[in-house]
Amino acid sequence: MNEKVEGAAVGSVGLSVLAVALITVIWPLVMGGSIALAISFSEEVEAANAPDDFNGYQWLQTGRCTASTATFSTVGIDSYGQGTNWTTINAPYDGNYANNCNNNRSAVFELRIPQGLVDFDDTLSKIIFEHRASNYATSGLDGDWFFDWSLEVNNTAVIEVDDAKSNAVFEKTPTRLYWRLGFTHELNGIEHLNLKDELSKCGEACVVSLVFNDIREGDHAGYDYQNEQQPFKAGKYSITSFTTDAETEGLIMTLSPWIVTVLTLAVAVGSTRFWNPLVGVLSSP
Repeated sequence: MNEKVEGAAVGSVGLSVLAVALITVIWPLVMGGSIALAISFSEEVEAANAPDDFNGYQWLQTGRCTASTATFSTVGIDSYGQGTNWTTINAPYDGNYANNCNNNRSAVFELRIPQGLVDFDDTLSKIIFEHRASNYATSGLDGDWFFDWSLEVNNTAVIEVDDAKSNAVFEKTPTRLYWRLGFTHELNGIEHLNLKDELSKCGEACVVSLVFNDIREGDHAGYDYQNEQQPFKAGKYSITSFTTDAETEGLIMTLSPWIVTVLTLAVAVGSTRFWNPLVGVLSSP
């Protein structure tokens, strides 16, 4: 029975429907939107860098090749003239496989990374990943890599990106060219919630990894780097993480519950005879 009190906006059934919608739809949207706003409007600060703050990588999957069991943590000399530290990591295979690990588009390369690069009290807002080969060529290198990648926590993907594009060459000078593969990714609210949820399940014992697959070449001229079938050369790696400014994020997250409170109060008043008088007061000049 949907009796509506005189002067009310909705009856009992309408009140129930709105209450359910508020809990199941509006509240998640507000909280997700709040996180997105915090990421968008807060100033970003560099939170951690590998190898300066955390270090230690391990190949878990390497295409058709057998993954090396080694853990790599040697801080490499900056060969690129940028004044930053890098971790030196061998090519991702164990044995004499030359360069044919990436033999088809289903080949998967999985690199375990330090958990500390993604596990923060503040909101993780951006990740920058960069791989560059140790050796360089004096000419003839160009092109792009296209690939899919994901960030996984204990084999559960929390970030998934398809058809990412990376310039395949870092040019230190016109005659000093390095193969590279990298990306910059800004997290949205859903990705942040997924990450937090999975990290909460494993505490300090999480296996955090970057997974690359469907790696393919773009248009290029000259050197046919696809013949090498090896996007991850022996070289150097760097990951930098950014978080949002804690004060701005805190303000946005503090205001969010009050938005839901006002909506809840409006739904409650809407089912009483006080609705029309309230609307009249608020709409009067």
